[in-house]
Amino acid sequence: YAYRLSNLIKVGVFAGYTYGKDCSDKDLNPNQTNMPKYQSYSLRTRSNLVYLMPSVRFDWYRNTIFRFYSNVALGAAYVNTYGTKEDWQAPGPYSMYQIVGEEKLPSENKVAFAYHASIIGTELGTQGFSAFFEMGAGFRGMFSFGLRAGF
Repeated sequence: YAYRLSNLIKVGVFAGYTYGKDCSDKDLNPNQTNMPKYQSYSLRTRSNLVYLMPSVRFDWYRNTIFRFYSNVALGAAYVNTYGTKEDWQAPGPYSMYQIVGEEKLPSENKVAFAYHASIIGTELGTQGFSAFFEMGAGFRGMFSFGLRAGF
């Protein structure tokens, strides 16, 4: 959603959802676990992320079909990270429960700072329908492209 304040400035909101998996290798110290020897294992986690960020866009150049702009968005993200029993497989005869020493699978819920800045953005089309491409950094990724429709 976006609302044009002037010929050069738009305010709006970015919202999104992302699901991801992460795999990290861990080395276990036998003094800290009940494993008989030093061993490595892989720990996989899954996460859901929902973000909401108010944004401001500045149009550097615009005509009837082309716009060149930058935008900045700051807001919040809700992150839910968890593991499943399938994610907690260890090499050899030991289960992850024996290695880590607890029955509970890891789970974390937190609210984090969310941001995105598109240094360069281009839009081609009319106010009713256009295609866009942006280069930036943050929660929307390094490259964003797609279609926009105005109502």
